[in-house]
Amino acid sequence: MPSRYRRSLLVVFCLALVLAWPKIVAAASLSQAELTGQINAILNSAPLSKARVGISVVRLSDGQQVFENKSDEAFIPASNQKLVTAAAALGLLGPDFRFRTLLYSNGSFDGSKNFRGNLYLKGYGDPTLARSDLAVLIQVLKDHGVRTVIGDLLADDSYFSGPEFGPGWLLEYRDKYYSAPASALSLEGNVVKISVSPGARAGAKANWQADPGSPLVSIENDCVTAKRGARCWTSLTRISGNAFRLGGRIAAGHAPIVHVITVENASLFTASVFAEMLKAAGISLKGPTHLGRLPRGAILLASDSSSPLSEILAEMNKDSDNHVAEQVLRTIGAEIRAVGDYLDGAQAVSDYLNSLLPGVQLPVIRDGCGLDRGNSLSPHFLAALLARLPSLPHWQSFLNSLAIGGEDGTLKRRFKSSATRGKIHAKTGTLTSACSLSGYVMGKGKREGTSPSPTNSFTDPGRPALAFSILVNDFTSPVTSIRQAEDKICEVLCEYGEGM
Repeated sequence: MPSRYRRSLLVVFCLALVLAWPKIVAAASLSQAELTGQINAILNSAPLSKARVGISVVRLSDGQQVFENKSDEAFIPASNQKLVTAAAALGLLGPDFRFRTLLYSNGSFDGSKNFRGNLYLKGYGDPTLARSDLAVLIQVLKDHGVRTVIGDLLADDSYFSGPEFGPGWLLEYRDKYYSAPASALSLEGNVVKISVSPGARAGAKANWQADPGSPLVSIENDCVTAKRGARCWTSLTRISGNAFRLGGRIAAGHAPIVHVITVENASLFTASVFAEMLKAAGISLKGPTHLGRLPRGAILLASDSSSPLSEILAEMNKDSDNHVAEQVLRTIGAEIRAVGDYLDGAQAVSDYLNSLLPGVQLPVIRDGCGLDRGNSLSPHFLAALLARLPSLPHWQSFLNSLAIGGEDGTLKRRFKSSATRGKIHAKTGTLTSACSLSGYVMGKGKREGTSPSPTNSFTDPGRPALAFSILVNDFTSPVTSIRQAEDKICEVLCEYGEGM
C-alpha cells in the first residue's frame, strides 16, 4: 500500500479515536451497581465494619441520591459543623462582609501633644484581628502628634454576650489552642505563645517570653537550665486567669520550646496589648486599662476592617480554625437577631437552613466549629445542603473555602494519586470516636497541571459532579485507619464521577 494511503488511514483512525474518546471515558467509569457494590465492600470490611457509618451521595446533574447508608440517622459531625456555619454566614452576611474594630474617644486634642479624654477600643468580633491592625489605629494618634493620653483605655466587647465557649466543651479543652474563647475583642486568635529558652548556664532558671506581651501574663518559673545535651521537657499549666506555672528543664544551647495556651478575659487582654503598643509607639497612657461601654456622643478616631468574609471562611474551612467559626456564629447572632451569643447565632442559622431546605430534618447546633459533642446532623441533611449551594450566588466563595485533596489545607497529605488529586473539595472533621469528610467530587472542567497556591490550586476547578457526606461515629480503631477507609470511598466516587 502506498505510503500516502497509509498516512490517510492513520489520520482517519486518529480522528475516529478522538471523536470516540468521550464514550470510551464514560465506559471506563463505574455503573451505579458497581458503585454500590464497592462502597458496601468497604463498609463491610475493617475498620468500618465495627463503626457506625452514615453516607449520602447526591448526583448534582439531577439531584438523585445514588448511594446511602444510615443517611437519615443523627451523627456527631465534628468539624463538618463548619460547613453549616460557612453556608449560613455567606447566605446571611454575604461574602463581602467585613469585621470592624474601632477606636473612639470622648475627649479632644489640645494642640500640645496631649489628648484629654478616654480612649475606647470597640470590637465587632474580628476573628483575624492582629497587632498589625491595632497599629493602624495607633498610627492615627501618632499622625495627630499625640504623645500623652490623659485618660483611661476602655475595652468595649458588648457586641457579643453569653458564654465564651460552647455549652458542651470539655473542661480539659479550655487551655488548648484549638478551643480559644470567643470575644468581640479577640487578638491573635486569643492565644498567647510562651517561648522557653535556656538560661545563661546549667542550673540557672530558664528564660521565657510571652507573645503577645501583656502585663496580664505572669509566670511562676520553676523551669531550670540543664547541661548541654540533656533530655528536655517543659510544661505550662494555668494557675488562674492568665497566671501560669512553667516547669521542667531545657538543655543549654537548645532551641526555644514554644507553648501555645488560651488567654482568659480576652477583651481585657486585647486592650492591655494595645496599651503596651501605645507605650512602644511613644504615647504615654496616664489612666488604667479596663472594660467599659462606649458612651453616647463618643467620637470615632480610627477604624480597621478585616479581609472579606469569603477569605476568612477559607481560613476557617481549609485549616479547620475553631476560633474563626465561633466568632462567625456569634456575629451571625449579632447581625441577624441583635444578640451576639451562640444561641441566637444558632437560631439564625437554623432559620436560614429551613428556608433553603424546607422539610429536611435540621441539625442540632451547639456551636459553630463542631467541638461540642452535642452537635448532631444526618448525612442526608449535609449532602442536601451541599447539593443546594451550587445554585446560590455565593457558591464560588463556598467552594473556594474547602480544602482540595492533595493540594492544601487539611487534605494536603490525602488524595495524592493522579486519580484523586484535585478532585475532592471537602471538609474534614475529627473528635474522639467521630471522623467525618463531606464535600464534592469534581467533574469535567478542572484544569490539570496547575501549580498549587495557598488559596485555590485551580483557577478553573470545574463543576461538582457529586455532593457527599461521610460521617463515622463509635469506632475504636485508630483514626488514621478511618480516614484511609474514607479515602477509599472517595476513590470509588471519583471513578463513578469520571466523565460527569
